[in-house]
Amino acid sequence: MIPTSVSQTGVDLIKKFEGLHKVGNDGLIHSYRCVAGKWTIGYGHTIGVTPNMTITKQEALKFMYADLTDA
Repeated sequence: MIPTSVSQTGVDLIKKFEGLHKVGNDGLIHSYRCVAGKWTIGYGHTIGVTPNMTITKQEALKFMYADLTDA
């Protein structure tokens, strides 16, 4: 059986393990290179991320939910 949804507990677990890194004093989240060398932003989002990219916390959540939908 393949799951078709993620519970709030699952979302909270993802947020805990992925973390929200590189939050600037301006409240924006900045892109960074993860240990695998990929440009990353928000909760582990890597698709289309570029150097010096910034997003809001709301955008980080949108990316995470889009990534979960794709997965």
